[in-house]
Amino acid sequence: MHRPRWLLLLLLLLTLVGVPAPGGAGEEAVGTGGPLADEEANGPGSPPADEVLEEGDILVLHRHNFDRALRAHPYLLVEFYAPGCGHCQALAPEFSKAAALLKNVSSELRLAKVDGVVEKELSEEFAVGSFPALKLFKLGNRSDPVDYSGRREAGAIVRWLLRKAGPSTTLLEDEATAARFIDSQDPVIVVVGFFSDLQSDNAAVVTTIAEDAVDFSFGLTDRPELFQKYGVSRDTVVLFKKFDEGRVDFPVDGDLDLEEFSQFLLSHSLELVMEYNSQTSSKIFEAKVLNHMLLFVNQTLDSHRALRPAFYEAAAPFRGQVLFVVLDVAGDNNHVLQYFGMNATAVPTLRFINVETTRKYMPQPGPVTASSVTAFCQDVLGGKIKHYLKSQEIPPDWDQRPVKVLVGKNFEQVAFDETKNVFVKFSRPQMPRGVPTARRWPRSGRSWRASTRRMRASSSPSSTPPPMSSKPFLSLASRLSSISLPGRGERWWSIKVPGTWRPFPNSWTAVASCQLRSPSPRKWGLTARTGAKMNCEEPLPSGPPERVLAFPSGGDPL
Repeated sequence: MHRPRWLLLLLLLLTLVGVPAPGGAGEEAVGTGGPLADEEANGPGSPPADEVLEEGDILVLHRHNFDRALRAHPYLLVEFYAPGCGHCQALAPEFSKAAALLKNVSSELRLAKVDGVVEKELSEEFAVGSFPALKLFKLGNRSDPVDYSGRREAGAIVRWLLRKAGPSTTLLEDEATAARFIDSQDPVIVVVGFFSDLQSDNAAVVTTIAEDAVDFSFGLTDRPELFQKYGVSRDTVVLFKKFDEGRVDFPVDGDLDLEEFSQFLLSHSLELVMEYNSQTSSKIFEAKVLNHMLLFVNQTLDSHRALRPAFYEAAAPFRGQVLFVVLDVAGDNNHVLQYFGMNATAVPTLRFINVETTRKYMPQPGPVTASSVTAFCQDVLGGKIKHYLKSQEIPPDWDQRPVKVLVGKNFEQVAFDETKNVFVKFSRPQMPRGVPTARRWPRSGRSWRASTRRMRASSSPSSTPPPMSSKPFLSLASRLSSISLPGRGERWWSIKVPGTWRPFPNSWTAVASCQLRSPSPRKWGLTARTGAKMNCEEPLPSGPPERVLAFPSGGDPL
């Protein structure tokens, strides 16, 4: 077909400036993601979108290169982090050390990181709830990563990965191999399973535990000569350690119980008496032993160091039930002394604490001997000693005004008086929100003085057990609620007052006469004397500078 001369000139001009002609071969390349499109999208000279870059020895991953990294590395431990996270920043140097160590071990084991804030899709896909989160992806499997929950130290991370990638146990076939394995200095605990049948279920239990218990070395043997050499006559798991008694046997009668065996390893992997310091604190608190007996001493004094043998002697019968700890007040442990309300001049002394309830116990004054430590421990476990509260001294005029002053030493006596309904205001001194309340509280206290069954009190939060929150709210004590008061059968309900105290126009006098409309422990309607009505729900969202608790005499709602 004959084309006009002007059209031919136009096509020639378009060709010269590089614009594809309509319907030409170049039209398919526009927006198709070819090499030219990739370069234009990522910038001149930039790598392809799925290329895996490194920072140090750590792979940097995002949604475009994640699958490529999984295919390239059979065992990939990925850290999901947030740039502003303090825990992530603390982990960073240990993670880098672990990556450098692994680079010299195997190309199959690599560490990677993902910015979990930027890569929200990946964080959601792998159910990352907090940072940092470490997940192991094995053999390219994207759907079932394994969470890492061990210590955030380079050595622990490397041992855990090696254990996951390789055999978790070592087969001991002769005396020389067994001797080298048991006498090795790292780690300090070696576990050997002596089984007549290595294919048994009991041997499989040891193998399963070995995959995660990276602080131990695990071996297995079925050789009769090794049974004889180590004095084993039947199926037994033997724990060899380089402290305390040196060896502990766990005979296997019938089926090896996974939970019982795990508890055995836990209780005997800890030293009978632990020394508290910055290196051991995490191990102490990670132990599943909730009761701790503490001996506070000054290690610079010979008389204090001489107490340790008696403490060791008392500890043995309580292994697995109570963790015995020595704390040196001459070290960097002032924060512990403050927590117990002590000072360094009070040592040597003992304290007992349950780390789950945080209840603390102190013995009667006297010398620290094996018998006194044993008796103190038995009395606490037997419920014969009452826990104590950190407390200020009782003010001389604490009960001379309409509002009584409570501290830890008189809190239970007054707040739990079964002949009175008691409202207690918890406040922090010099808090701005506490000023209006401080003015109204004595006024409403005077209005209650005529009643013999009602009392109003004020208390400092540092001397009393209930938790604080950030907005004013009421708590009504009752046996029907879900939070137990220490040392009593009664309980309290927490009720949040929205905004300020305005729902009660007659200030605190109205609060005194509010009543529960519904017995439901989840939702109430409150009616004050003025007729104002409000609905309150639990649980409370967060923490106040002051609060009010109501302790009813008979346990019934006010």
